[in-house]
Amino acid sequence: MVVIVQNDPIVPAGLIGTVLGERGVRWRLFRVFDGEGVPDTCHAEAVVVLGGTMSVCDTLEYPYLDHVRRVIRQTIEKSIPYLGICLGGQLLAEVLDAKVHRGSRGERGCCRISLTPEGKTDPLFGSMPENFLSFQWHNDSFDVPRGGLVLARTETCPYQAFRWNANAYGIQFHPEVDRSIVACWSGGGKESPNSCEKDFSVLEAEYTSTSRIFLENFFALPPNFHQPWAHNPL
Repeated sequence: MVVIVQNDPIVPAGLIGTVLGERGVRWRLFRVFDGEGVPDTCHAEAVVVLGGTMSVCDTLEYPYLDHVRRVIRQTIEKSIPYLGICLGGQLLAEVLDAKVHRGSRGERGCCRISLTPEGKTDPLFGSMPENFLSFQWHNDSFDVPRGGLVLARTETCPYQAFRWNANAYGIQFHPEVDRSIVACWSGGGKESPNSCEKDFSVLEAEYTSTSRIFLENFFALPPNFHQPWAHNPL
């Protein structure tokens, strides 16, 4: 079973659930923002932690973030494939002792992302173009943990994706959004779509095609690489 952790009511699984359903993979969404705890993940096939409007340092206001940190730590200790999206990537970086910057390197809307040489050969980005389209919606950003590999970048945010050990990934962009999620985040709607929605509508087919490849790549990663949970030396 794939475990998906939702930190924020307006940041749902979106396209992730669609892809898993098409693959016939069992998955369960845990709404930690609503008090739903995540059980032991040691038997999970993969764990995905979604984004949120809060920052990693907002634990007093959102105390369940400590529970999410424990889930992340257990997941990487057990070498289970992990994907942290936006806040989920920032929490992974923080758990691995990297700095998360508040209000720094923020991006909004559709954006071209460039793979690094390491990213071009990483299985997470297999069959994806060197410069691919995705969607951004973040104020904060992470540094890459010691021993991590930088896989993707933009001019504004040089650390768009990293891998730590064999199969723990943190990304800053959003491969899970659809038109309804974009409308919710950007404050638009059917009656008066804003520029962000209009851009997404024009680029939606390309975005969705690339995001599907990305998500399928992640869910094709074999579980339990049995890599030791320790910092890789630089």
